[in-house]
Amino acid sequence: MSLAVVFFVGATVSTLLVGFSFARTRQRSVSYVGWGLVATGIAFGFWTIARVVNPEEQGDLEIWVTIGVFFLLVGLLSFLLSWATSLHPQERNLVLVAAVLYAVVLIAVRSIYPSEPFIDEDGVLFFNPHGAVAALEIGALTGAVLPAIFEIARRLRALYALIAKVAITTLLVSGIVLTSSL
Repeated sequence: MSLAVVFFVGATVSTLLVGFSFARTRQRSVSYVGWGLVATGIAFGFWTIARVVNPEEQGDLEIWVTIGVFFLLVGLLSFLLSWATSLHPQERNLVLVAAVLYAVVLIAVRSIYPSEPFIDEDGVLFFNPHGAVAALEIGALTGAVLPAIFEIARRLRALYALIAKVAITTLLVSGIVLTSSL
């Protein structure tokens, strides 16, 4: 089993476990972060399957990657909701409309410039998005995850807040690295 497979399996399992534990809480903002992590874990699950099955030979790798990106977008919306719940209703509606418009632009640009994912000779899955798509995805990751980090850190006790900050910041940085194919 390659290191890439171990990474994706570990990311999938850990993200789902933390996500389900946060999703069960009564605090809406923390619950939204949990559901965002669950959706992100499902995305990692699809990417794990893509890496293990290696559909590149059948030309289906892009489909697996795109399904994962869809779940990632759902997760990002949930992360954004975790922060937006603390806003005044008019502000929250404005933020959500802006987020939906941003997602529509991202999907449109992604359809114009489709990603060309591949698995290299070392077994590493590269998403290989076009530069414009990568910039929009990094913007979406940053714009949704950073406010969620601060919201959840504000809601949790000091030790749990530190763990949440580290875990979700790691998710953000990993997402940026994966998206930019460094």
